Amino acid sequence: MPHDHPCLAGHFPGQPVVPGVLLLEAACALLSEPRFDCDMVKFLHPVLPEQPVVFSMRQAGDSLRLTGRCLGNVVLRAVLRARPVEG
Repeated sequence: MPHDHPCLAGHFPGQPVVPGVLLLEAACALLSEPRFDCDMVKFLHPVLPEQPVVFSMRQAGDSLRLTGRCLGNVVLRAVLRARPVEG
């Protein structure tokens, strides 16, 4: 996330941290099928502006496990569950 992103000014003033919801949004944007609901998410380490985050995904049945890593640290773990297809 660029250091001048508008959300950083208030999250946290003087020590900007990328909001967790933006990390989760970035991970979900990588999905080819956005048919998942978030069952669980944990933000484990702060991410500062301009720091790279690499996401990996692993499918397990009807759920998808997301992991985000930044500079060797796990920063995000999430479990997404497949949303039923509406008929």
